[in-house]
Amino acid sequence: MKDRHILLVAAALVFVMGFFYVKGKKPRKPIEETEIEETLESESATATKPVQLPAAAVTSSDRTFAAPAPQNPVVNEAILRNFANHMKEVEKCLHLSSVNSGPQAEPTPDNLLAMLRPTLGESVVQIDDWSQFDITDKSGTKKRIRVDYDYPDGVTPNRRLSSYTLNSYGALEIDNLTSDQTDNPNEAYIESLKEGAQVLTEERAARVYFAQGEEVAFAIKNGKLDSFNISRSEYSINCSGLSEENSRCSCP
Repeated sequence: MKDRHILLVAAALVFVMGFFYVKGKKPRKPIEETEIEETLESESATATKPVQLPAAAVTSSDRTFAAPAPQNPVVNEAILRNFANHMKEVEKCLHLSSVNSGPQAEPTPDNLLAMLRPTLGESVVQIDDWSQFDITDKSGTKKRIRVDYDYPDGVTPNRRLSSYTLNSYGALEIDNLTSDQTDNPNEAYIESLKEGAQVLTEERAARVYFAQGEEVAFAIKNGKLDSFNISRSEYSINCSGLSEENSRCSCP
């Protein structure tokens, strides 16, 4: 009888311990359910966190041309091939010993000078000739802003700003500006003329000189090398339309 009583007590203890164990243990969620909830929580946190956009990303939609160019823009194969052929024409026309014309070189001022470096060496000075941009202002009027550079002391440039308006006949008429606007405006003022306007085209021209008097004059349009003229002794060559498939060179 005593043994039977002990067995009953032991069974009761086992039952009570098992009851509290089951009650106190939380059921595990299936792996799939846990992963989904964690993903939603992560996405919710990301969605509510403010995202800091670069200034260009915020304002690029306001202006057509002002949007930054892609980091690695795709260049037309025909343009690359034409540029390589033009550099061979440069070598022949100017009687240069060698021009490093890589087949995949993009037409840029830096690549142009790099190809000429084996023969002409390093450039000694570069100067700006002019810059201009065409815009459509807030009122819908098309205008051209041009800056010409002069070097009276040979070092520091003087700026001369001009403004033109496209009339109903499609001709440019010069605007009347004050001397404060035209004589030596700083870069900040020049850039301020683009504010609130749609920039249609931007161009600039510069010249580079080498130790033996060789001159390379080039123009850039919308960030791309558009044309160049190279003079060496009595020889010269002019190439234009370099950002197009129908680019051409002339060697008088």
